[in-house]
Amino acid sequence: MLLTDLVQIGKLGKFINDDGFINLKVTREFKENYLRFPDIFLVFKDDRVRLVTLENVSTERGFKLRFKELDIVEEGIRTGDIRVMLPREDIRDVDQDSNEISFLGNDIYYSGKIIARVVDVFFNNVYNIFVCEMQDGTEFMIPDVDYYVCEKISGKLKVRNIEELIGL
Repeated sequence: MLLTDLVQIGKLGKFINDDGFINLKVTREFKENYLRFPDIFLVFKDDRVRLVTLENVSTERGFKLRFKELDIVEEGIRTGDIRVMLPREDIRDVDQDSNEISFLGNDIYYSGKIIARVVDVFFNNVYNIFVCEMQDGTEFMIPDVDYYVCEKISGKLKVRNIEELIGL
């Protein structure tokens, strides 16, 4: 599995509480059902990937996770910025089960070519913003408006007029 096969569902907090739980700051499109998978991926700042097992999930005042591999989580906390990720197939399975549309992990098509992938989505109080990552790691954002997004199909977004957004 490649890093590009994973979709971010959140970031871990910076502290482990006395019960061994750590906060999860979820992405905009996060669904609680994403945590039904016992094995998830932690991705460190330097793109090292660790497969860990969820031991317990608490939903009291947000989402808190406890992992079997506490040593790996402690290492990640020292380095900071730990992304919590799942395989794209798992995300799509959950989304299909819930009959909701998620754009996380979708490919971005421009002029008939895949140029990027959606890594996050957030709402700016007017419309959704797709955070996209190109193969070289460069990120850019596309507002979900007709001027930029011309077609939404399962697994892909067709876009136009994005030259000024990505510096083509």
